[in-house]
Amino acid sequence: MEAVLTDEVLKGLTEKASRAVKDLPYNLQGPALQTILHFLLEQEIKREIKRVDTTLSVDKEKVVTYTNRQEMLNYILSTQVDYGKYDMLLNKGDLLTKCLVLLHVLGNQLGIRDLTPPEMERIFRHLGIPSVYKTNISNILRNSRHYVTRIKEGKGYRYTLTRFAQELIEEKLAKIESGR
Repeated sequence: MEAVLTDEVLKGLTEKASRAVKDLPYNLQGPALQTILHFLLEQEIKREIKRVDTTLSVDKEKVVTYTNRQEMLNYILSTQVDYGKYDMLLNKGDLLTKCLVLLHVLGNQLGIRDLTPPEMERIFRHLGIPSVYKTNISNILRNSRHYVTRIKEGKGYRYTLTRFAQELIEEKLAKIESGR
């Protein structure tokens, strides 16, 4: 299942933004409309992502409730995760691909949909994948907003996948499987 903003939803948001600025002076309506529409779109996208996240199928027996992020990380590090066909992408792929694959596999197998860069660094180190540092992870994911969504947490961010990340992973996997 993927997040989709239909033309009907977009039209409704545009009408709502237009009503909000109709009483403003003409020279302020354009910038105000743009700002309000941007805000409404962000809110709608967040709602859609939450809706899609809750409908993704996960093995319910593997879903665990965590009291904090450290407990979740300990669970990941102590659980046998099968990376299977994604192993080559984890070991030989570029940093962005490694991060996306990690989020994808943990989401599908353990129901963990988001990670912070320090958590990813620890997991990569645990897997024996060398030279992956949280600063580099932060930089690559910050600049890859097409593939991940950032959620503010304390001084940093948690990252979740978008549907475009799944498409990229499958594309790279197909290239490896075809021998290119």
